[in-house]
Amino acid sequence: MSLKIECEFKAASKPTTYGNEGKTYTKFWCDTETKSEYPSMVEFQFFGEKLDVTKLKPGQPITVHFNISGRKNEWEKDGVKKSGFFQNLMAWKIEADTTTQRIAPAQADSTDVQDAIPF
Repeated sequence: MSLKIECEFKAASKPTTYGNEGKTYTKFWCDTETKSEYPSMVEFQFFGEKLDVTKLKPGQPITVHFNISGRKNEWEKDGVKKSGFFQNLMAWKIEADTTTQRIAPAQADSTDVQDAIPF
């Protein structure tokens, strides 16, 4: 399922390396309620270097195209079995002014992004 949201860019992390293969991911944050007294910050992430958020400025209006990625995880802590669900918002395209950046080829679908998840 592909979704999009209009928001205001706030900041981005530096690329973080994970795994033995040296793959990277970057997180960035947007405010979806810019005209509200109560801001709603959303965290997106993407893998690799095909999307360049360094060109974005804080406060800049953008449209983020993304997929929701989720998984169930089970673990044991202090002898008690627990489980929980984890979701990520995986960005694959950003539109800002007249600039459009993609993280995947035009024919990509949500399965391409799913394959890149390190979990």
